[in-house]
Amino acid sequence: KGFVTAALQRDKAAIDRDSKLIAQYKDETERMRGEVDALRSEGRIFQSRNCSACSHPLDLPSVHFMCSHQGMPCVFHKRCLGDSESECPLCGDEHQRAVNMRSSQQLVERGAVHEGFFRQLASAEGKGFATVAATSGGDSSRES
Repeated sequence: KGFVTAALQRDKAAIDRDSKLIAQYKDETERMRGEVDALRSEGRIFQSRNCSACSHPLDLPSVHFMCSHQGMPCVFHKRCLGDSESECPLCGDEHQRAVNMRSSQQLVERGAVHEGFFRQLASAEGKGFATVAATSGGDSSRES
């Protein structure tokens, strides 16, 4: 009885956590959709006069990124970019850090799930199969 209650409480906590994440992702998705719609339907004015890398006046060809570094639009001479035309050299590290933080957070969450499973398995006292079946959604009461 205590095992089932603990499992239900754990599942409820996971559902609550996932529901909050879903709401957060929905809000973020709506915000991003608004930005995409604005980018598709409205013009964007670039008024930078100097290259973000060398600070010399811009001439063609130049590359404009949709990000901004310290409140200033990121724009470069093509020659100043070198091979990194796909990502802003000023904001790329910040973007990569955000991506790394998100993936490390996901790994931590997965690790906590695995750690909890192995703790349950260790405290099962001879009922390891029943624990595995219960956590994986299987039915351990069937006889083979």
